[in-house]
Amino acid sequence: MIIKEINITNFGKFKDKTINFEKGMNIIYGENEAGKTTIHTFIRGMLFGIEKTRGRSSDNDAYTKYEPWDNPAVYAGSMIIESKGVNYRIERNFNKDYKSVDVINIDEGRTLSTDEINALFEGFDENCYYNTISVSQLGGATDKELELILKNYAANLGATKTTELDVKAAMEKLNNKKKEIRNSFAGESEVALKSNLKSMSEEMDALLVEENNVEKNISRNKDRLYVANDKYNRLKSAQSEYDENALVKKGQLDVLKSQHDTMQMEIDNLRNEKEELKEKRYALMDKLEDVDVRDPEEVDELIARIKKQKALPSLFGIFLMMVSLVGGIIFFVSYAIDFVLPYLPDFETYLLCGGVCGGVFVFSLGLCIGSIIKKGRYKKKEITRLNGLRETVSEISNLKKAIDENDERMQKMSKRLFDVNKDINEQDENKLETVDNAKDIEQLAREMDDLKELISKDEWNLEHNREKYEQLSADKSLLLERLDRFKVNTLEADAADLALKTIEDIAKEVRDNFGNKLNEEASRYMSSITEGKYDKIVIDDKLNISINSPNRLLKSSHLSKGTLEQIYLSLRLAAADILFGDDTKPILMDDAFAMYDNKRMGRALEFLNENLDQVIIFSCHTREKVMADKLGLEYNLIKLG
Repeated sequence: MIIKEINITNFGKFKDKTINFEKGMNIIYGENEAGKTTIHTFIRGMLFGIEKTRGRSSDNDAYTKYEPWDNPAVYAGSMIIESKGVNYRIERNFNKDYKSVDVINIDEGRTLSTDEINALFEGFDENCYYNTISVSQLGGATDKELELILKNYAANLGATKTTELDVKAAMEKLNNKKKEIRNSFAGESEVALKSNLKSMSEEMDALLVEENNVEKNISRNKDRLYVANDKYNRLKSAQSEYDENALVKKGQLDVLKSQHDTMQMEIDNLRNEKEELKEKRYALMDKLEDVDVRDPEEVDELIARIKKQKALPSLFGIFLMMVSLVGGIIFFVSYAIDFVLPYLPDFETYLLCGGVCGGVFVFSLGLCIGSIIKKGRYKKKEITRLNGLRETVSEISNLKKAIDENDERMQKMSKRLFDVNKDINEQDENKLETVDNAKDIEQLAREMDDLKELISKDEWNLEHNREKYEQLSADKSLLLERLDRFKVNTLEADAADLALKTIEDIAKEVRDNFGNKLNEEASRYMSSITEGKYDKIVIDDKLNISINSPNRLLKSSHLSKGTLEQIYLSLRLAAADILFGDDTKPILMDDAFAMYDNKRMGRALEFLNENLDQVIIFSCHTREKVMADKLGLEYNLIKLG
């Protein structure tokens, strides 16, 4: 497999970023935080995906670290690889909600099935990636730590073809398991275990008897509760009907009483109104004084009669006037005759008497005229007074009509009030046909509560007994297991011994085959990298690692950090050759030459350039570029930042 191109759609700090790789040497240079680790992680993610972890660690996992901030839904990219002469494009969406992966055969223009994808990457998993083609420096470990890391890597890879299994650790676990088996029953006896087992069995039998009795009580009380509940529901239904009828009756009675109160209030108001009308009428009647009239028509008739009356003088005046007139005529005639005729005796007496009669006549005439004027004035005054009394009489008449109407309304209202009182009395006397079951319902509710409490207590006791029974059953099972373990502990110890021997035999067989091949390939790489200074890597039966120089055999504890790094690189390259077979492969090196001096690094670069299909070197220094230029090596430089 060769990586030809990566297209980062949205990943970490990169967006719409394309990087092309070539066969041979590729140097990705960038200062710290330029994105080298992001690209390395992207390549690994395109091959194996990136899962989001759970719990507290999810805040710092790779998924969260490289998840885009601006558009997390587009958390994706693609990578073009070449495998056995065929070009493929891996398309992957890392977003946990839209996670997907497709592999397209570019040459044929089709998407691979799941089986085809598995066949394409058969035997190549994430553990294999980390332990073969992905090479990083061993870092700032001490010489002793470096020796242990290298020893464990070489031993496990040589014994099992993978560093995922730790043979030495497995053998230690088996030894510890064997000790644990032999010590697990220390201080116990089979007799004591059987005695405890018998006691538990008897207690469990007693619990079963008690459980049966409690279940019968629960069943009996549930039957009683069912009967009581059925009766309660029937009474409740009847009570609901009773309450509904009572509510209707009460509503009707309330309406009648409200009507009664309203009509009684109206009657009281009418009575008060009548009294007020009477008082007004009496007050107006006092104004009539001596005129005995009760309606305006009578006043009009009285005025008409007064108008018809003539203003005649008084009879005495007329009489006096007539007498004086006659007397005056007689005396004045007598005086005239005497004037014409010869003078009569007592002429002055006639003249005096005539003058007196004339004066009396004038007086009586004035008296008659004054009487006529006085009666005319009285008539006019009386008519005026009667006209003024007409309004009072009209108001009195209207008040009488109002009083009569008031009486009529009071009579009607009193009749209605009588009818309402009658309805109220009938309503009070009318008894509900249904029976009030409130007391029976309350009593039944108390009985049901008592039954429920009894059932609850019995169920609690039953549950408690069952838990105790289950615990005893579990303890009994443990005792039975321990008894069984007494019989098989020796067999298990023997099995552990057999397993140890089997692992040792298998490991020896693997070392004799794969391990020897790994030693040969690693030695070849070591010899080439060191230009023959160290021509052989040796891993003995005790998993100790050494290297052979032309003069002597050196143990790993006597080697420098740089040499240990070279051995580490040789073992990984050898493992990659064996595991990938004839297929091409990229080697990704992340600051792998940090512990190399310039001479070692130059030899390593020359060797990698001449012998490997593709090398991708991630570096925050220019040492690799400068050395490659110095040695005249061809390389593809990719600058970041």
